[in-house]
Amino acid sequence: MSPQLSVPVLALIACFTLGCRGTTRAAAGPSASPAAVSAAELEALGRRFAAEGDLTRAEQYLSAAVDLGGGKAALTALVRVCVQARHLRMALDYAEAALRRRPGDAALRFVVGALYVEIGEAPQARPHLETAATALPNNAEVQFALGVFYRDDAPDPARADRFFRRYLELRPSGAGAEEARASLLEKVQ
Repeated sequence: MSPQLSVPVLALIACFTLGCRGTTRAAAGPSASPAAVSAAELEALGRRFAAEGDLTRAEQYLSAAVDLGGGKAALTALVRVCVQARHLRMALDYAEAALRRRPGDAALRFVVGALYVEIGEAPQARPHLETAATALPNNAEVQFALGVFYRDDAPDPARADRFFRRYLELRPSGAGAEEARASLLEKVQ
């Protein structure tokens, strides 16, 4: 049985995949010539291997797709596969490489921060998470994840309170509303 993923990793996957569900044509296999294999074909194969549970092969194909210029959908699938396989450092390596190419991508920055949290490196996570929360002030999941981060991983009750309150403004009846209310410094009704 695999270990449970924490709220930040689940939130990062949800956040990162918003608007990233690109479609690719299904491929039965790579083209006859290895030089003729496209990023889309590799991505399709990687997704197929992931669906079949062959996460190692899925990672290899998806990584090759990203290397050949596959877009955000290929990167999303690659990070998901790595997280599912609990290859968190590899997921972080892939996400950081993409972030160097797209430093303004707040959702990707959130992914990098959440992965740092998952591998136990809260100090490295903080600037990524803060930047993402500032850039995504209306994303309830990001606000909630920052509340959890400051409550559990980098204890700062006042900051946690601020993010939980923002979450409750955005989603007063959301899945995390009860936990957010219980974590506030001063209770709200």
